[in-house]
Amino acid sequence: MYNPKTFLRCICTAAMSVALITLFAGCLGNPHRINGKKTGQPIMDGWTRQQAGEFWLAATLTDNWSDVINAKRGWMTAEELASLSNVNVKVTLPVHPENPMPKMGVTYRQKSTGGYITFRDSVIVGDTLHTIGVADYQLCEPLYFSFNEKGATSMVQNRGKGIFTLYHMNRVRNREDGTARYEPQWDAAVISVFPGADSLLICRGNTIYEAYTAE
Repeated sequence: MYNPKTFLRCICTAAMSVALITLFAGCLGNPHRINGKKTGQPIMDGWTRQQAGEFWLAATLTDNWSDVINAKRGWMTAEELASLSNVNVKVTLPVHPENPMPKMGVTYRQKSTGGYITFRDSVIVGDTLHTIGVADYQLCEPLYFSFNEKGATSMVQNRGKGIFTLYHMNRVRNREDGTARYEPQWDAAVISVFPGADSLLICRGNTIYEAYTAE
């Protein structure tokens, strides 16, 4: 027997099922929709702003190296590095004309997070990147990707005016002939060392919590 209430309930259930299936299919078909649908906004579904900043900063620094070796432009200046921005991510750091250098063999620590960075002298064979040594570090600010939870070691590039960046050599495989080569890949960090080198700031593409101080 026809029951209007039962019929209406079936129609509503069917409509909800169709909507859920459509939504699920859309997610599968495009799992990396950009939040806010803003052109050029480097943040994906499920990412924090800190994670977006980290992804964008590493890519931007590495792209600059690619442009340099392909003669498209020169290295970013210290001022450019200290004020990078793109929609919802940014770098805001001080520059210093006297170009203070970090202390070698000294650990700088961010007290609130336990994060640290230690600079060491090292000879880099065939260096063309103004490398001053290497750094052992663990950056522990919350809401970033946890790529260096166990710590990392990278080379330190001097960008002038107290600004430094970190890079490591990444193995790249040539798909055509199977050969491999190593290319520099920049980490998501821009460092500003204060005069006297007793403290420094590290920006990973977004919020800076506090300075790292020499122990």
